Amino acid sequence: MTRYNWIVEEVDPSLKRQIEERFHTTPAISEIILKRNLADNQALRNFISCPISELHDPFLLPAVAQAVERVLEAVQNKKKIVVYGDYDVDGITSTSLLVEFLRKLDAQVGYYVPNRFDEGYGLNEEAAVKLAGKGYSLLIAVDCGTNSSSVLARAREYGLEVVVCDHHNPLVSPETGAIIVNPKLPGSRYPYPELAGVGVVFKLISALLSALKDSQRSRFPSNFLTQTLDLVALGTICDVAPLTGENRILVKRGLSLLARSRRPGLVALKKVAGLEGKKIGTYEVGFLLGPRLNAGGRMRSALKCVQLLLEQNLERALKISQRLDEENRKRQKIQEEIALEIDQILETDASWEKECGLVLFSADWHEGVLGIVASRVAKMQRKPTVLLTQAGDMCKGSARSIESFDLFQALSGCQHLLDGFGGHRLAAGLRMRPENFLIFREKFVSLANQVLLEEDRVAKLHVDSPLIASDMKRELFKFLKYLEPYGEGNQEPIFLFRGALLTEIRPTSDLKHLKLRVKVDSLTFQAVMFNAPSEVLQEIEVGSQIDLVFCFRESDFDTHGGYEIVVLDLRNVSGEKPHRIAEHIHDDLPAHSH
Repeated sequence: MTRYNWIVEEVDPSLKRQIEERFHTTPAISEIILKRNLADNQALRNFISCPISELHDPFLLPAVAQAVERVLEAVQNKKKIVVYGDYDVDGITSTSLLVEFLRKLDAQVGYYVPNRFDEGYGLNEEAAVKLAGKGYSLLIAVDCGTNSSSVLARAREYGLEVVVCDHHNPLVSPETGAIIVNPKLPGSRYPYPELAGVGVVFKLISALLSALKDSQRSRFPSNFLTQTLDLVALGTICDVAPLTGENRILVKRGLSLLARSRRPGLVALKKVAGLEGKKIGTYEVGFLLGPRLNAGGRMRSALKCVQLLLEQNLERALKISQRLDEENRKRQKIQEEIALEIDQILETDASWEKECGLVLFSADWHEGVLGIVASRVAKMQRKPTVLLTQAGDMCKGSARSIESFDLFQALSGCQHLLDGFGGHRLAAGLRMRPENFLIFREKFVSLANQVLLEEDRVAKLHVDSPLIASDMKRELFKFLKYLEPYGEGNQEPIFLFRGALLTEIRPTSDLKHLKLRVKVDSLTFQAVMFNAPSEVLQEIEVGSQIDLVFCFRESDFDTHGGYEIVVLDLRNVSGEKPHRIAEHIHDDLPAHSH
């Protein structure tokens, strides 16, 4: 019984010994170092310390010198500037950060975030005309704009100059006359192309600061750039950007700032999320703060989210945060209803079982939550998933994928059927005419069937190192702290115990999770298995010998090194299935559920 394919790659024993001797460390830590390509002394030192000095020169970004000149010219001549951002957390933080900077220069600056439901993603012509009519002469598009070719090409007709500060993959080589700062542009010399939108804005601001006259620079404290990293970390984590290279530096330093941030908006947001005075890590950002900020754009308008991050009054910030918290609860309820409906569809329509891709439509689904639901379905079904709903005279929705399937590439292959799309390898938004839906569904599913193999339908767990009891030392837990923050591109280390003895099984009162006690050699460990499949109890019993794949989680209890074991998957290796599970589990499992 296993839900995953366990990947346990052997490392060269001689290399492992070299690492042990070089760093005076343990076999388990040596194996992690090798598998994460950190064997070079300087690479490991930089990975752990994340020095600001390792950030790249912002002037290596395409067109950044022209962008700096254009923005400062507008500031100098008191031209009206509007920052135009996306409605997700990356776009919200990008907009807030740039507006904050320009306000310190006394620029005449406003901001605009399109409505997801009425306008959709990216620059749109109607908004450009409206903003030009309000007297804006420079529009700076953040976290969007690279693929808005028609609007960019016609911007001058509306009286707008445009600077794009973005990180999305270009669909075609953009030749619009606009200034586009994007590390993913063809021919870019920028060494690290994986910046989030807010990371590109951070680099633009860094370039702008260096170009200011002394009289202008004096308005900024010497640590201004580092004090913006709370917003940079927030946007980068929520956009699921890889936590490698520059992103790792920005996020690691930004998280420590986020925990003690004095921005009224973030203080208020942490309060409603129950995070006052608590450690802020990638989990807290991605699952507690981010969803509340995202709720504005998902349910109504993201303008209030930008307002929150720019707000200087704590009382007003708390009121906005409370409204966002209410909208987030509504969002959770709606997405659960849609997820349940999809479960029922898949249970009654067996034809989807044989397909490697999934495309579903309902006119009743709420557009704002489809991305979250698609992510959940893709993960559970192990197949790329597209969910669409009716939006006016169009079908609009979101797509999410698994690691073996490049969603952006697949949608590019369906581009002739779409009225627009944008995104990344694992996530995208799209829209199409209703008459193209069936053709699109057939094409997309066909592409998935061609690309994906049967083995791709089973999730993989890449084990960093098998452990024995003697590996469980404080040195290991200290090293795990050094490797933080964890996230995309820097996953939490995964370990393997072989032949552990199961001495206790205790389901939680809601029957969703299992608490276990396992004995490895002479040591006994507490463990928890979240969302344990029902069949687990049919495969194990007290006394079973099991192999288990797990990670560590910090615990407030007196556990080994302040950590407890979180079981990701397990296998009964005792060679015999048990027959009387109920005799070995504790009383908080009701009799009727056996």
